[in-house]
Amino acid sequence: VEVAIEAAGEGIVLQVSDRGPGFDDATAARLFERFGTVGGRRAGRKGVGLGLYLVRLVASAHGGRAWASHREGGGACFHLWLPAGR
Repeated sequence: VEVAIEAAGEGIVLQVSDRGPGFDDATAARLFERFGTVGGRRAGRKGVGLGLYLVRLVASAHGGRAWASHREGGGACFHLWLPAGR
């Protein structure tokens, strides 16, 4: 897992990335849903739960946003942008 923080426009971006299996485009649309699920081990489904949903909710409350992307070379990258000076 790698964590990076950098200036981005009028704010900052926190990035958390890994070299795990990543996710497909269909799954990406569900990652930030409340109680969203993705394919997994237990009964064919694995719960994403509330973690990423709460990240997006908190980001939005502070005027920011959260999203996920594919990491070049494999894995996933989760981004949190927050405006500076809030």
